[in-house]
Amino acid sequence: MNVGIIKKVYNHAWNFLNKVHSIEIKLILIFIFTFFSIYNAASSQNFKLSIFENIFNGDFSQGNTGFFTDYIYSVNDLIYEGYYTITSNPYAIYDVLSPCTDHTPGSDSLMMLVNGYFIDDSTYIPTEVIWGDSIMNVIPNNDYVFSLWATSCIYREPARLEVNINGQKLKGVLQLSDTVCLWYYQEFLWNSDTNKMAIITIIDAINKASGNDFAIDDLSFRAVCYLQADAGPDVNVCEGQTAQIGRVPQKGIPPFQYSWQPALGLSNPNIAVPTVNINTSSTFNLTVTDSLGCVSYDTVTVNVIPFPQAFIITDKPATICPCDSVKLTAPLGDSYVWSTGDTVQSIFVRFPGKYSVTVNNKNLCYVTLDTQVVVLNYETSVQLDTLNGEVGDYIVIPLHVVSPVDQACALGQFDATISYNKSLLLPTGNTPLGTINGNDEIINISGTAQGKLLNNFEFIAALGNAECTDIKLTFFKWRCNLIQVDTIYGRFCLKNLCKEPVVRLFNDNGAVYLRQARPNPASDNITIDIGIIEEGETSLEIYNIFGQKVSELLNKFLKPGQYNFDFNVGILESGSYILKLQTPNNFLYKTIQIIH
Repeated sequence: MNVGIIKKVYNHAWNFLNKVHSIEIKLILIFIFTFFSIYNAASSQNFKLSIFENIFNGDFSQGNTGFFTDYIYSVNDLIYEGYYTITSNPYAIYDVLSPCTDHTPGSDSLMMLVNGYFIDDSTYIPTEVIWGDSIMNVIPNNDYVFSLWATSCIYREPARLEVNINGQKLKGVLQLSDTVCLWYYQEFLWNSDTNKMAIITIIDAINKASGNDFAIDDLSFRAVCYLQADAGPDVNVCEGQTAQIGRVPQKGIPPFQYSWQPALGLSNPNIAVPTVNINTSSTFNLTVTDSLGCVSYDTVTVNVIPFPQAFIITDKPATICPCDSVKLTAPLGDSYVWSTGDTVQSIFVRFPGKYSVTVNNKNLCYVTLDTQVVVLNYETSVQLDTLNGEVGDYIVIPLHVVSPVDQACALGQFDATISYNKSLLLPTGNTPLGTINGNDEIINISGTAQGKLLNNFEFIAALGNAECTDIKLTFFKWRCNLIQVDTIYGRFCLKNLCKEPVVRLFNDNGAVYLRQARPNPASDNITIDIGIIEEGETSLEIYNIFGQKVSELLNKFLKPGQYNFDFNVGILESGSYILKLQTPNNFLYKTIQIIH
């Protein structure tokens, strides 16, 4: 509320009051004005003060005691300057004064009524003490506020009140107005410095005989409160763990009294730094009181951060097949660090071992979890069988897995290479033709495992340059490189050979050959060159890719030598075909492409 406006309102109101003759109405108006003056004073206070009052009888409820003065006390006569009394009604003491009420009306309703001092000397500076008190046990180096209320009781020559402490005039003055019965409030700030006692005196600086009648009431001398409670910064704590809150105040006068609310969950609610042990986030209110009775408040919130859940989730059982993967998902958190170096919630792993993850909430509460991933048996033995047969027999040599991985796992795709003596085994049926490397034929195959059997190699047994041949598995690899392979060779031997007088084998060191047909691919006429080293029945035949003979180009008795043959293949459909040269002891093959 604007103080200047209030004063103008008061002035007009008191002018109206002077025209009112009813004493009852005057008393009611005075009470109302007194209430507004209290409001005005309260709005002007700038200090938070101690609850402990150092002035014994500041409201004069104890009568004429508890202070010293240079003025003369009179019970019921105040016509002389320099006199004072304790009363509840100035008008009742001296009828030229207004019927002002006590500043804080109550059971006592008393005030100190003063007729200002006068010395008939225009140069005189008043020094007479209206009111004084000696305050003991002052705290050095602390601020204090002395305050009082005062009002003019006559409209002439309003008083001008000054305050001294230990002989030092304080900054500020309480200048009353000519408006009577309007209580004014004034504060005076004083620093105790090294003093342990304060002698307070009030002086009326107006040396006037006519008027200068006033009252004072509700005097106070209290320490300024600088206490600042410190509940400390908000705290994040992991569930199940403890934390400390609060700090000792940096200001205020010790010793301090502490009170924390709520007390539940605190090790001691009456100390500066209690230990907190709670399950849910809570706010704690701190009340601190110092030795001056100053009170300060602060709050702190303790946030309970839950730990992440203590398990890793998998999208399937953690026992997996070779080259399969399992998804590992950490519990929900704010950050993740896996033993693999990944920093995401979920990872895919393929290899056996223990995997761990540290999950962190709010960069504070973390758990480290681990899980074991097992990869089923990934060692296999792959074997070619050993067989015997007579010349001309149809021979099937299987390629199969001897010791497979767990039955729950598929072996998948594979690549393999076999080699054998080309003079003993002639590919037929589904067995592809290979490449010739010296005395060996080499066949490359790829496939997908269906159970233990990987492939059947079909041959026709022939009289060759040896009685037996190793069937070597020179290369084998699963497309899943986690499946290790141990290879076992096969073997084929001719039986029932004529061994008298010696074993009947042929020598293929001569120039036996079947050269590639030309042109190739062909659409009509082709030329074939052959060379034979033995005398006997010789045939040259064409087979389709299913091993079926589709044409016979030559079947006659030939002597060793070199021969050229021309044939027209126009009658054959487009596709891949096999040229087969057969002599009594040799089989040679070439492929030809026919395109129409």
